[in-house]
Order: sequence, then structure tokens, then C-alpha cells
Amino acid sequence: MSGIISAIVALAAWFILVDKKKEKNDTQSIKESFEFSSGLKSLALWFCIYSGIQLSFQSLWAAPFLNSVFGFGSETIGNMLMFFSIGIALGNNLSGLIIKKIGTIKTLFFCALSFSFCWLVLAMLPKESNVISITLFLILTGAIIGGHLTSLYSSVREVAGEGKSGIALGIVNFAGFMGGAIFTQFTGNIIGGLAHLGEVKVYRLLYLCYFIISLLLVILLLRKLQRDI
Repeated sequence: MSGIISAIVALAAWFILVDKKKEKNDTQSIKESFEFSSGLKSLALWFCIYSGIQLSFQSLWAAPFLNSVFGFGSETIGNMLMFFSIGIALGNNLSGLIIKKIGTIKTLFFCALSFSFCWLVLAMLPKESNVISITLFLILTGAIIGGHLTSLYSSVREVAGEGKSGIALGIVNFAGFMGGAIFTQFTGNIIGGLAHLGEVKVYRLLYLCYFIISLLLVILLLRKLQRDI
């Protein structure tokens, strides 16, 4: 439900951006406003899937996973997810420095590839892992996600250009929140449908699935993005 509400809010923001665009330049047709490159469409798909996976984990399924697999209590899980968010904030800032040194597309690729392997690590974490080691890993994962977000937004600006960057960001954000709504439900369906396998095995299969999906996305879209950025 929260994902659906977020998607509705994102859709409203999208139309507001469209109105602002028309107010700024009444002579430009709506058709021209929506003529975006294949690179921007790829970024929207990219954000839909990557943000969908992240939001479904962070907003809902991380807590049941940490409780069911590792047996942590609510207070401990709350602290761990707080550090996860702190990691995202740190990654947002650090990625700006990395972008200046190696460029947007390389930073985006590095963060997206690292993000993919984070799910492989989660799928393989032993049940005996302690709070400190998992928290440190969540901080690292959050930093990678933060860097991915910053480099993605930077890529959107480069692909769309200054004249369309506002509405382009609105569309990409909309895709991200829709991804959150879709993957939250998708995750619930997998967990419910495979419950007979046991919670530990289900979560491991789920995160292995996320690893494969995100890794394939990097491979399929990187070359297309390189032509447009």
C-alpha cells in the first residue's frame, strides 16, 4: 500500500513538472517535451528496477529478513537500518568526488555493479553472522546505493540536457517509485509462494534472484547508455 501511495505522489509530481515546463516555454509543444533519447528511457528502466529492489528491502522486507534469518530483535533491527540510511547519505556525498575524477558513466557502472553483488553477499551470509558485521555491511551497501542515486541523477541531466532535465528527473523518479510498488509486491509474492521451503532458504533465493536481475540489467544497458552520455 505504501508503495502505491508513493507512486501516486510521484505521478502528481510528474504532472506538476509538466505544467511548469509549459509555463516556462509556451511555444514548445507537448510532443517535443516528451521526445527523449533511448538513453533516458534506459535510465528510467534502470531506476525502476534498482530503486524498486532497494525500496522493497529498505521500507518493508529488511526487518523480517533480519529477524527471521538472524533472530535480531526490533530495537536492534531499527539501529541497523538507521546505519543503512546513514550509509546512503555518506554515499551521496562521496560519489560527487568520484564523479569528478572518473566521470558519471563509470561511477554509475561501478556503483550498479557493486549494488548487484551486495545481494549475492546477502544471499550467502551465514546465520551465525553477528550484529556488527552485518551492520558494517549494511553501511557499505547504503553507501553504494547513495553513490548510485547521485550518479544516476547526474546521468539524467547529461542525457536530457538543461532544457528537459526537470521533466526528465520527474519521469525517472516516477519510474523509481513505481518500481518500489512493484517489487514490494513481487517480494511478498515470492516469500508467500515459497514459504514451504522455509524462511531462510526463501530469503536466500530471493536475494540471489535480485543479484541476477540487477547484474543482467548492467550488462544489457551499459553499452546503450555509453552511446547517449
